[in-house]
Amino acid sequence: MKILNNYEDTIIEGRYLQGSTEWDLERPFIIDVVAGAETIDVLGHVSHAVYLNWLALVTWAHNNHLGLNWFEHEQAGAALAVNKHNAEYFLPLYEGEKIQIATWCTKFDSRFKLERFYQIIRCSDNRTAFRCSTDFVSTDLKNGKPKRLPKLFIDAYNHYFLEQGNTVYPR
Repeated sequence: MKILNNYEDTIIEGRYLQGSTEWDLERPFIIDVVAGAETIDVLGHVSHAVYLNWLALVTWAHNNHLGLNWFEHEQAGAALAVNKHNAEYFLPLYEGEKIQIATWCTKFDSRFKLERFYQIIRCSDNRTAFRCSTDFVSTDLKNGKPKRLPKLFIDAYNHYFLEQGNTVYPR
């Protein structure tokens, strides 16, 4: 099982979906993934650790879409680091299955904190396999301590919420 650990060189293309009914929230930002052999654990299904890796991939794809690539993080000396995950696994996923991984920014204090919601859907039957909410805290890249979000980040996330029409709530 291979776990990705270097996102600065990973470019994943994502897109927004409009008018889709299988998602918990409106206008998801999604990436498409096929569960590879390297994701399978000793139980014969995708490892729980891989799900978290997929969350990081869709997060970086969304960040890049918002104009917050790794270079911008380095220049600002800050990044949003995971503080807490609240995850629920509903269905096992198996090698070769096509899935869609979605993310939404759901809460933002314009200072230190951002919350994202994630959902993974199995494409063969459009059933939800996984849901997670994750709390992020702005962190100084040099010392790992909390750091006020740079203006570029605040502007990007505020623009996202305006584009969403401030309607990022469960249906």
